[in-house]
Amino acid sequence: MLRQLKKHPHSDLVFLNGRGTSYTKDCYKKRLGRLCERAKTSRIFTPYALRHTFASLESDNKESTDSLAKLMGHSSTRTLQRYVTNTFKHHYESVTSLQNRIKEVRQAAEKQRGKDSKEKPQAVGV
Repeated sequence: MLRQLKKHPHSDLVFLNGRGTSYTKDCYKKRLGRLCERAKTSRIFTPYALRHTFASLESDNKESTDSLAKLMGHSSTRTLQRYVTNTFKHHYESVTSLQNRIKEVRQAAEKQRGKDSKEKPQAVGV
């Protein structure tokens, strides 16, 4: 990357191919796949997944939504919402809330079972 930037110092692009132009989507995907294989990751990441991860992490770090939208090339913050509404923090909080609710329901059920077992069965007249 540094070699390409030195060869083409006036380019606005960060990632340049050998001709000094931008990579195609397919080329990015292939290169990223090869990097994942070389790094022996457990899965192959896509450029979209990395973009989503970046937006989510920045959102979790309290990055300004306006700044983040501009940084990602969005004309409005509405487009950004699909990236940041389902962040790790959001999922964690949702799961924690669900676990707490399950715990409450179990405790209530156990309490009810305790009451039921203490009640004596009434004799039925024959």
